[in-house]
Amino acid sequence: MSDITTTTHEDKPDTPSYEFSSSQQWQIGFIYAFTATFNHHEDMSILYHRLPNFTPQDLEDEIQKEESELIHQIICACLGNVLNRSKPIESFKVSLQQLLTDKIKAFEIDLQVNPLLRQSYYSLPVDQKLYILYSMIEWQLQDSTAVKTMIDGFYQQNGQSGSNPIISHPIGRDGQKRTYWQFGESSWIWRQTNSTKLLDQWKTVCKNRQDIEQLVESFSGTKSRAEKALVKVIEERIYDIANKEEQKKLRKERAELRKLVPVEVSITPTTLRSRGNRSQRVHYNFDDIYGIDEEENNEADDDSFEDEYDAADLTNGRKRQRSRRAPSPPRPPPTRWSSRLNRGTATEISAETVEIDGQSVEAAPSEQSSSMMGISGLRSALDTTSSGSNGVMSVNNILNSRPIHD
Repeated sequence: MSDITTTTHEDKPDTPSYEFSSSQQWQIGFIYAFTATFNHHEDMSILYHRLPNFTPQDLEDEIQKEESELIHQIICACLGNVLNRSKPIESFKVSLQQLLTDKIKAFEIDLQVNPLLRQSYYSLPVDQKLYILYSMIEWQLQDSTAVKTMIDGFYQQNGQSGSNPIISHPIGRDGQKRTYWQFGESSWIWRQTNSTKLLDQWKTVCKNRQDIEQLVESFSGTKSRAEKALVKVIEERIYDIANKEEQKKLRKERAELRKLVPVEVSITPTTLRSRGNRSQRVHYNFDDIYGIDEEENNEADDDSFEDEYDAADLTNGRKRQRSRRAPSPPRPPPTRWSSRLNRGTATEISAETVEIDGQSVEAAPSEQSSSMMGISGLRSALDTTSSGSNGVMSVNNILNSRPIHD
């Protein structure tokens, strides 16, 4: 079993102020090595629940927080593999509590009492949270059907040779017979110190490119073949990984800075044309482009608009007149014949059209009738007729006129 070192937890969980012990540093390396190894070969088993991608630095930072989405995803994936679930687990509170209870009864974890019966996982100390997470990685190796399928497949193909991808190998040793480890696509380097009296001591010696350069510098001028071989592996492989990590880190920082920069959006108000007032036209100003004088253009537009408006009114007026019924011509005043008129002005009547009561009558007396009827008789007949019928002469009186004797 692994030893557990209890330390106090700071009030600021986001600050990586916790100092991990030697065994805890080994646990971090073990968790990351499992994830980097089996995630790369997940296609060998459809029942394998993939763990999220993370770096050792992410694990150190997130394990100290009171709540972490990364830790939540790691625990759910581990429970899905340990319990051989076909569907992913979304909440681990009840499942993890029951699993710890069963493992404590089976003496597969170095705990006397289940701590999750009194408090949640995130409220536990950092050392207990890391120890439970490390234990679930070990339980996958012995209980997960998917992980066993992957292990058996690789051992049948490659055995225990160096070509077996699930077997980790150190990158080298130094003159003091200390072993150096590196896992996956991380530039972290751990150093393992072998001791016959104490447990193996693990220490993280490199976390970035600067630490790697200092380690290589410490081996400069050495005559040990092991140390020269170690430097060669670091320069040929670890430097490239460190460069990729630096570029990825810069891209992440730039993306976070872009989120903090406010985006200015300019909104141009639009003027809508009113349908009620059609005399106010919307003028689209393209004068600057085509070199047109604005005042002259406006006057020409107004004149053409007025001409079009007048022509439209004239056309509409004609249409309205055509649609109406043509009115009758005005009625002329009645012709009055009276003896009181000037008698000397009329000498003879040859052919005349007289309108009486809206009817046109053409009177064309012959020479005999004109000679027989004198002018005075005609006037007397007209006077008699006008006095009897309100001053309106009858047609019969004109055509059938008779001489009047005194």
